[in-house]
Amino acid sequence: MDIAQKALYNSLRISWLQDGQISVEPWKVEDYRLLGVDALFSRLQERSLFLDRTSFKTYADQFDSPEELTQWLIDDEELSPEDYDQIYLVIFELWRRLAAEKPSISILCDELDLQIYHYDQGNVDHLETLQDAINNFHVVLEENVDQGMQGEEVFAAVSEFCAHDLEHFFYDYIADQIDAQESDYAMELIDQFYPFVSDKKWFDLLKARLVNIRDLHEANAMIEQVFLANKEEERPSLALNLDILSLMVQGGNYDLFLQIIAHTLSLIECEEEFIELLTVTADYFRCLDEDGIQEKIEQLIAKRAHREKSASIEQEDADIAAFKALLKE
Repeated sequence: MDIAQKALYNSLRISWLQDGQISVEPWKVEDYRLLGVDALFSRLQERSLFLDRTSFKTYADQFDSPEELTQWLIDDEELSPEDYDQIYLVIFELWRRLAAEKPSISILCDELDLQIYHYDQGNVDHLETLQDAINNFHVVLEENVDQGMQGEEVFAAVSEFCAHDLEHFFYDYIADQIDAQESDYAMELIDQFYPFVSDKKWFDLLKARLVNIRDLHEANAMIEQVFLANKEEERPSLALNLDILSLMVQGGNYDLFLQIIAHTLSLIECEEEFIELLTVTADYFRCLDEDGIQEKIEQLIAKRAHREKSASIEQEDADIAAFKALLKE
């Protein structure tokens, strides 16, 4: 996926915040929101761009985005890509504050990126602003659909302005709402974004999670459809299978659970994946009160505790054979 200019710097800043040892020029990861307006104009003056609040507003009124304004201000001046970007980041921040009544897609996605970052950090003070950012993002999607674009096409295009993987975020965020027993809000989000996401199997699994609350039989039927759709893919998703198995831990159909395990075993490539599969299977048998099988699986996990998570694993591994044998007991 391509990524837009501001999203690229957001991605770099997030990586830097997560690992301060990354070597990067300070201006690339600076929080421009902390700078005063006068300081921002001073940086433009250093680049021979002499603007103030009035002139900036006058110019901004003529364009639809900070990207267009930057291009016009630079005009034919020959600048290196990095010099250009330093000016752009300042203009972007000025636009965010001084042209707030004209939020471009990049501005809205920048806010969504920020709120997703706060959410990932567990900052509960930003939950309402995250919901606002999500609503604004959805409005942008709907507006583009109203202009004749297809939903999935719109989502892909607009997502280029975000640093985060939005399909992944929305899946995790909705799953969190279900865990928090916010079923109505979770369903609202599913309905809003289902027409836009490209890989709908994940959202179908979210629907199954909601149905599972009231009707286990219907949920198992939905889960089976998600599994079969994944199995038929050219490159089936191991992560999706593991999420399906996690959902089935309490009350999932036994035969279907074993089918999914067999398919998942064919997909694992490293130690961490195998241990995750063993763990969810042990949980399943614990819920069935099959303590003997559960303990034997946990013994396999303990036996492999010394191995590196990233170590590759072969299908001929003796413990895979032992695991398969346990499931036939």
